[in-house]
This record gives sequence, structure tokens and C-alpha cells, in this order.
Amino acid sequence: MVAEHGQPQLKKQRMTSKLFDIPPEVIERIIYYLPDDYLEKCIDLPLIGDYALNRLYLVIEIRSPYSSSWEYARPRGYESFEGMEINTDRSSRFLMQVNKGGSNRVCRYKTWRVNDFVQFMQMQTKFRPKIVHFSSVDQLDWLYKHYPHILNQLPRIDVSFDRSTIGRFCDIPKEYIRKILDNKITDDFLVNLIKQGWGENVKVLELSGPSLENLPSLFPNLQRLRFVRIELSQSPLPPLPLSLEFLQLYTEDFDKLDVSYLENLKEIVFDCFNPLNRLDRFKFPLGIERIHVSGNTFEEIEINIESFDSIEQYTNLKELRIGNGELCEKTKVFSKRTSFPDSLQKLEINFFAECVHMEPEEPFATVAGNLCLPDNLRVLLLNTYQIYYNTASLIFPESLRVLSITSETRGMDEEWESNGYPQEDWSAAKFPSSLVDLSLSLGRIEGVTFPRSLQNMNLQADEPIKSINFLEFENLVQLKFGWLDMDEFIFKFPSSLKILELNGYWSLKKVKVEAPNLKSVQLKDTKFEYLDDSTFSLPDSVEQVSFNISDGFVGAAVNVFPSQMKELYLKRSHITSDTLKELHLRAYKNLVTLDLSHNKISRLDNNTFPLSLQYLRLDGNPISSFSSPNVFSELINLQKLSSESEHRGYGIRGYMDMTKYFESDQGNMLNFPSSLISLNLTNSILLKGMAEKLNFSMCSQLQELWLRGNKGMTDIQILVDQLKSSCPNMVELFLDRELKEHINEEGVNFLNFS
Repeated sequence: MVAEHGQPQLKKQRMTSKLFDIPPEVIERIIYYLPDDYLEKCIDLPLIGDYALNRLYLVIEIRSPYSSSWEYARPRGYESFEGMEINTDRSSRFLMQVNKGGSNRVCRYKTWRVNDFVQFMQMQTKFRPKIVHFSSVDQLDWLYKHYPHILNQLPRIDVSFDRSTIGRFCDIPKEYIRKILDNKITDDFLVNLIKQGWGENVKVLELSGPSLENLPSLFPNLQRLRFVRIELSQSPLPPLPLSLEFLQLYTEDFDKLDVSYLENLKEIVFDCFNPLNRLDRFKFPLGIERIHVSGNTFEEIEINIESFDSIEQYTNLKELRIGNGELCEKTKVFSKRTSFPDSLQKLEINFFAECVHMEPEEPFATVAGNLCLPDNLRVLLLNTYQIYYNTASLIFPESLRVLSITSETRGMDEEWESNGYPQEDWSAAKFPSSLVDLSLSLGRIEGVTFPRSLQNMNLQADEPIKSINFLEFENLVQLKFGWLDMDEFIFKFPSSLKILELNGYWSLKKVKVEAPNLKSVQLKDTKFEYLDDSTFSLPDSVEQVSFNISDGFVGAAVNVFPSQMKELYLKRSHITSDTLKELHLRAYKNLVTLDLSHNKISRLDNNTFPLSLQYLRLDGNPISSFSSPNVFSELINLQKLSSESEHRGYGIRGYMDMTKYFESDQGNMLNFPSSLISLNLTNSILLKGMAEKLNFSMCSQLQELWLRGNKGMTDIQILVDQLKSSCPNMVELFLDRELKEHINEEGVNFLNFS
């Protein structure tokens, strides 16, 4: 018996020892591609745990305390392998850092609130994040007053200042001023406070006011610079430090931009309110590696982007992203053969429509053989508006791994056909066998031949897509799928499929899926009336299910959801109190996360939710009645509960009206479980006399309580005393500033007023 038990243990030890033989840069590269939810489970494991911590928490952003604790709560959906790099949100690139280790890849900031960060640092006592960025001075100031020992452990602190908080810079303790100024500062007001020589070690700078002429002398070692807004139509860009590696600018208009003297510059992000016209208006250093430029065209200006000329001279260029909005007339940009540099690995051409609805009798341009793609290109994104594709002439290089094509013609195909443009036939397109990630959003996809190598597929069309045999794609991991007027989805999938996302276009009312290892299903804009075996079937392997359903949904049969379901998201699905009962949620013993936000639930009854539940979101529901004080306390594993009401205009929408419940019977209470860590009751209309009716006497693990928007609860001292005596782990109690005068703050370190 001992031998049988010891054999697997010995095998595990051998595998662990073999891991030590793998070079660190190889391990980092592997870790980079693993999903976050998987890595979360690995942080306590030997060897791999340190790599997981670095990948997940190396750079952290402390976001505003006004943001919801559920802001980023959602099921794991379809995500392109290169989704981060081809994301069109350019402003976020300023808050990206390159991991200088073996992966040498961009890592995004882990976004937390102060409470999350404090708990993390208390649990991971040996780990030190490389950068912690505070989005406001208030957060840094609060953390200093309550947890100074945590700040002392941080090697680098970044802070964002604005016009209203710049004056508080001098309130920051001196030992942190140097730590902050050595790294990142923002706003010209702060720059004006810096004496000559103070900025020698500053690496990152963000400016939103008038430009400065003495940046090179103030910040001789600056690496990353962002101009939130700068005027370039009347005067050129001021001299910049030669040490710059990253530059980002937004301007209304410009004549020319010459930054060719910045020999260390590797990346530039340039956004203009007016048209780009030609790329040769720019002069970049010859060693530039990433260029992102974007502009807009308007009917009264009638200047399109006309040329990619000059791009071929940048022989180190790895990534080129060009965006231009609101094309209003024909452009020659695809007519002239462009020679992109051989070094180019990622190309994005994004001609998008925002406001103007154009219906040209002929397309603005034709994409054909003149789009000459380099042999080493790995990622190609084409997002076009009123542009025609000659699919038979398109040649994709065999190096291509990620391809995304979105063509929006607004129903002009028949008009174009009458003017000599045959209807686009994407069945003639030849996709390379190297593709692993393909996204197509077209009028018609039926008949297209797809490479069997695909791991990710995103197919959206105006016409039905029914002839695909998904079982042939043995490597398929993620699928995003939908067409207009799709009323049913009945398909079989290979065992490799893990994530399925369907766009129902408010017509989908029947889903039956066979996929033995499917884990996550998202159904958007569906028209289900009742869920039972005849309309809905998912494999038991599914752990995450997400819906939003049109008005008219009445319920579901018992056990219609997968038996292994751990997360259920039913946001904005018109669910009432009666509908909630008909979902039979108590039957799902593995359910951990439940999101019922923005529905029509007015009453909560006992025995509605399974005891396994840990996270419950009820935001935006008009709840005013509870069957007993123990509706929540019976959920013995509940850790996070949110019932935040939202402000709309001059009132509050979908609010939990505690007043009705407490005033209906003087003995009414609400008890909360001992497992509770975070509770959000923002805008719950709590008044004087109700503080004692919220019972936290058993909540020894409570860390965070949101009570903003309850200014009438002037007896808040009762609640503060209860939290002091019963909740030793409290980090933050969020209150309105108007209640400050009603509280004795002596000996209390968890108050946060705003």
C-alpha cells in the first residue's frame, strides 16, 4: 500500500526536478501565454509560483475607490492570442510595461482597489511588485496613514496628479517624494514645482497643459513621455530628451512631425483629430520599432489618407498601426503598391466609421494584389468601411498566424454590383496553413475554406453560416460565432473546444451544443422564453455560463444548466422575483459566482441560492423586501455581496430600498454571514435608526464595506463601534463626507470619506 501511494509522489518529484533544468526565459515564455485564472491557482506551488506571481502582479494599478468591486467580474470569454497587441485602445499603451526577463513581452497592469492591494501584500509577504501606480493622490495618502509599512516595501511608486490634487503633493511624506519623483510624475503644475536637477532620475512623464521648452534639461533621462493634448498647428513639437524610448501625443492638427533626432525612440503613438493624409508627413528615427498613427476625415474637409509612402525606409519596424475615421470619398491608399519593410511582424489598417453614414455608389477603395505583405508578417488586422475586396487577388504570407478582417459595406453590395463590382466571394480566398487565430466579420462567410490549424475562430456574418463541420478542427480552443436572424444554434465540436461565445442578435432562442470539454459559454442578446431540454442543452463540463435575455423570459426547468456550473451571469435579463424562483438555483451545488445585476428583482426569499455561493451581485435591482433577516446569513460561504444602486440623472435607478423593509416592522434586521469579506450597499436609502439593524456581529473576516449614498444614516457611530469590536480585519468603510461630523475617529483606521 505504501509503495502504491509513494509511486505517484516519486513521479511528481521527478517532474518537479526536471523543471529546474528548463532555462528561466523558456519558463517565462510559457507562463506568458497561460490564462490568468489558471495562474491564480499556481501561485502557491514551488518553482512555478514565483513565475506566476511575476506574470500576474509585477505591475499594479490602484484604481479609483469610486469604481465598483464588480467592475471587472465577467466570465472568461473569447480573446485573441494577440488581442493585447492589436487592441485599438491606444491610451492604455502608456500604462504598459515590458517585462525585461526572458519573455520580453508587454505586461498589463493588474487593476485593484486599495483593499485588494492591502490584502494581497499581507498574504504575499515576500513578493514585491515592481511598480504600483496610484490613480490619485488620495489613495496614496490614505495608504500612508493606515498602512505605511506596506509603502515602505515598494521599490517604485507612480502617482497621477490632476489640477485639483496637485497642491497636495507637498503633503506627501518626504521619504516618498524622492521615491515618486524618481519614477513617474504628471501634469505641468507638478513640473513647475520641480527645481532644476530634481528630475534627473524621472523615467516617466505625462503632460496635459502647455508644452515646455526645457524638457531635455529638466528630465535628461526620461524614457516614456505622454502629451495628453498638445497644440502643433501653429508651432512645432518642442525639443525632447534624447533618452526617450516611448512617445505618445494627441493633437488637433499638424503640418509635419519630425522626431528623427530621437535615436533611442522605439515606439510612437500619435492621434490627430484631423486627417493624416500621407505618412511622409512624419519623420521617425530609422531604428523605430512600433508606429501607431491615427486621424479622422470629415465631410467638410474631404481629405483622406492617400499614401503609405516612406514606411519602407524603417527597416527595424516590427509593428505598424494606421487608423483613419470617417472616409468620405475615394482614396488611392490601396491602389499604389506599397513595400512594407521585411522586419514588419504586425500590421493593422483600421478605416472605421463613427458618426457619418455614407452610401457611395462605388467603394472608396479596392483591396487586391497591391497590398503586398512582407514574408515575415505574423499578425494582420484589416478593419474597413465601404471598401471592396478582390478576394482572389489577396495573397497572405505563410508566416501569418493571426488574421482579422472586418468589412462593413452597409448593404451597398447590390449597388456596387450594378456598377461593375462583382459580389465579394470569400470562398475564393486562400488562407495560409500557418493560421492559428482567424476573425472574419463579413456580409457572407458561407463556403469559405478554413485551415485546420485554427485554434481561435471569430465568425460574424449577415447571412447564415451552416455548412461548417467544426469536428474537423481538432485544435480549436475558442469560438465566437453569430449571424443576423440566427434563431437556433445546433452544432457538435471537438474535445479541444474550451470557450464558446454566441451573438444572438436578439433572435436566438434555441441552443444545443455537444462539446465534451467545453468550459465557458457566453450567449449575448438572446430571445429565450423558457429553458428546458427542447430549447437548451450544454455539456456538463461547462463551468461558466453567461446570458442576457430579452423581455419575456419566464424561467427554466430543474437542472437545465450544466451540473458542474460554477459561475452564472444573468445581467440585464428582465428577471423578476417570480422568475428567480423558477430558475431553481438552489439545485446547483457547485455554483460559486452569481451575477443578477440590473434585473427586476424586488423580493428575496430564503433557500433561493445554493450554500456553495461565494460571490453574489444584485446591483441595480429594486429590492425592498426580504422573507427573513437570514436571507444572506444562511449563505455560509458568501464572501462578496454587492447591491449597489446606480445614479441616473437626478435620481437613483434600481435601488435596494432598505427603508421599506426596516420600517415595515420595527424588529426587522439583516444578518450577514461570518464568511463575508466585502459588502456594497451604496445608495440603499439607509436612514437614522437603521445602523443598528445591520448585524455584523459574526463578520470577523469583513474587510470592506461600502455605504456611500446613505447620508441620512446619521447614527453611523453605532455601526462603526460594531465594526471595531466584531471585524478585526476591516480595511475600508466607505462613507459620505457629510457623515464625518457624526463619527468619533479616534482609534479607527478604516474610515474613508468622499
